[in-house]
Amino acid sequence: TSSIATGAAVRGSKVLERRVVSTQDVSTFANITGDFNTIHFGNDAIAHGILINGYVSALLGTKLPGPGYAVVEQTMYFPNPCYVGEEIEISVEVVDPRKILTCKYVCFVAKRNCVVHEGIVKLVKMKTTSPSVN
Repeated sequence: TSSIATGAAVRGSKVLERRVVSTQDVSTFANITGDFNTIHFGNDAIAHGILINGYVSALLGTKLPGPGYAVVEQTMYFPNPCYVGEEIEISVEVVDPRKILTCKYVCFVAKRNCVVHEGIVKLVKMKTTSPSVN
């Protein structure tokens, strides 16, 4: 669920969403990527880091800055594991709204009071073009 969604690409704009990392998400991600590392399944399964980053990407592409932006650079850190079944709080904040828009993001597990993923992402507004029709 989203608690704040400004959609405005101005310094300090923020969006926050909570999401449970489900067994189904992990299974689907493994099937798509072929990453069946045993750490992602069974008791104390750890979610794929890039799956968690996918949740960040969804916020970037739909809420802040929103549709029409593309990632051109990203720095990622995974300081703690994110376990399957945990609820994470995903927050994105605009820190520099120039032509190359810079946002920072944090994925936080409140129950364990720890960050599981964080980083900086740079995005650009893409020019819209109509697809060719043959």
